[in-house]
Amino acid sequence: MATLQPVHTFDSHAGRVFSLAVCSMPDGRKWAASASHDRTVRIWCINTLEHRRTIEYTDFVWRVFIVKLPRPCVVAFISAESKIQVSDLETGETVSTHFGRLIFSGNVSLFPKPIIITAEGEEDVSFVDIVSGEKLKTIRGGFDKMFRAVVTNGPDPMLVFTTWNTQTRRSTIQTYDLVDTYRESEPPTPTTTDRKRLNWEEESDSKPSSQESEALTVPLATEQNYTFEPARASPNFISERSSLSSKEKMVLMFEGDSRDGVTSLVITVGDSTPKICSGHYDFMVRLWSTESKELLMVLEGHNDYVGAVAAWKGTQPIVVSGSSDGTIKAWNTQTGALVATGEGHTRDAWALGVTSEPSAMIVSGSFDRTVRVWDLNPVLLDLNWARRKFFCIFLSMLGYCGQSNLKSDGADETSGSAIVTATKNLSISETAETAETAAELLAQKVFCSPPLYRTIASYL
Repeated sequence: MATLQPVHTFDSHAGRVFSLAVCSMPDGRKWAASASHDRTVRIWCINTLEHRRTIEYTDFVWRVFIVKLPRPCVVAFISAESKIQVSDLETGETVSTHFGRLIFSGNVSLFPKPIIITAEGEEDVSFVDIVSGEKLKTIRGGFDKMFRAVVTNGPDPMLVFTTWNTQTRRSTIQTYDLVDTYRESEPPTPTTTDRKRLNWEEESDSKPSSQESEALTVPLATEQNYTFEPARASPNFISERSSLSSKEKMVLMFEGDSRDGVTSLVITVGDSTPKICSGHYDFMVRLWSTESKELLMVLEGHNDYVGAVAAWKGTQPIVVSGSSDGTIKAWNTQTGALVATGEGHTRDAWALGVTSEPSAMIVSGSFDRTVRVWDLNPVLLDLNWARRKFFCIFLSMLGYCGQSNLKSDGADETSGSAIVTATKNLSISETAETAETAAELLAQKVFCSPPLYRTIASYL
């Protein structure tokens, strides 16, 4: 297991750091925003390791996001006032102000621009334009005391959310498929209003083609006509009200209490099929399937509450967790292996973010009032080296098998023994006694999919 190397520590906050967000710009600049009990959000440049700006608020900020509009903006939720303030990241000027309980802010494939999702009352959810404050859609009923939420990307996005009932002390993870009830039909032609909403001019020379029109916005309708009102029509959209209620379209994945309740959520990126990752009060990190909604694995290693999880937006299947034990841990989401640990915080590390490629940095915030930057690149290089080492062995074994007669029992036994020996020499397993088991362990060690080790075993 590797050790995460600390790059820098920011100690400008005068209070506990509750939330943190990171953003990578097309020009290579990487930003981080940390929200603290000292009623400020501080902006950090990760490239130069400098403090760039402090945005002050009337009360402490409970949650913070960074979105691109296209300039980067900070979306801050002041819990005591139920106020959402959007500010320009580089100038600090206020862009817009909204009211409600902020659950999520970012891109959703059904909408052409970033949005905010707010909880309305106890059971309703609204999708709000981040600049104008216009409610694009409200889904009524079923969202009982929503606490946090994330949204999967793709043509059929899914809302994954947690709830926390203070009276019953019950915590849940649930999913809501935003477009699962729509059937295939001929997409409508966008109207003049739709073109204006996408900032198009009717007289523009760059009008959309017929193929592009199939993915454009649909005419607005009353709430009685739609269960969900996308700003951008998916191929299976129809303008009919679904017979299913909001509650009937939800899937309950997890239910716990104050001992194992959910603290945080994130969607993994590096996997071939995205997974849902959750942090819990029972010191565990759990991985769930976005397709079957079933528990895939439980990651053990922390010695206290897991208060934050974040995913690296790269090719490697890596998630990072922060805990009340003060440590930061990186995990392989395909094998469940703990690949690196970072130590340095003296109190709870409940705020996390990971920058995207080409350079991977973990940014963590803690109750010790510091924000720390960790270098994830050496860990990724080690993982890439393990993958290359495997393929060298794999190709060597195929070459060896190709020179032998695979149909003979002797060749099967020899090549199988060679792969078993290879796994033991690489310290992958001392117990793999069969070629198939050894090939499986070898493939899993270097993030290869199950079909690959079955392919290896078929050659033995």
